[in-house]
Amino acid sequence: VCPVLDAKRKQVHSALFRWREGRLQRLWEDKLLEPGELVDLLSKEPVVFLGDALKLYGDFLCRHLGGKALLAPSHLQWPRASSVAVLGVLKLAIGEKQTPETLLPNYVRRPAAEVKWDAQHNG
Repeated sequence: VCPVLDAKRKQVHSALFRWREGRLQRLWEDKLLEPGELVDLLSKEPVVFLGDALKLYGDFLCRHLGGKALLAPSHLQWPRASSVAVLGVLKLAIGEKQTPETLLPNYVRRPAAEVKWDAQHNG
C-alpha cells in the first residue's frame, strides 16, 4: 500500500506499507519524491495507491507501472478523520498507546514560508 499525498511543487509525500501476519508493516520511512522517482522505486511488485495526489498522478502511475499500479476506489483515496480514529483504536487494541499530546507532524521538507522568510532575512 502506497499513500501519495500532493506535496505541491510537482512532488508527492509517500511511504510504503505491506499487510503481513495481521499487521501493517512499514517498508519505507516517509519520502518526498517526484512521481518518476516513485515509479523507479516501485517497479518490482503490485502496489495499491491511495491519497489525494492520485487526482494529479494516478494516470501517470498506471501508465508507467502498468498492471502493477492498483488505484484504491475513489471513496477510499482521500484521508479521513474517521480513518485516523480507527487506526488509533487498533493501536490501543495491540497495546500501543499514544496520546494526542505526543503526536507530532513529520515535515519532510521545510515549509515554503520558512524558506521565503530566511531568504528575505538573510538566513
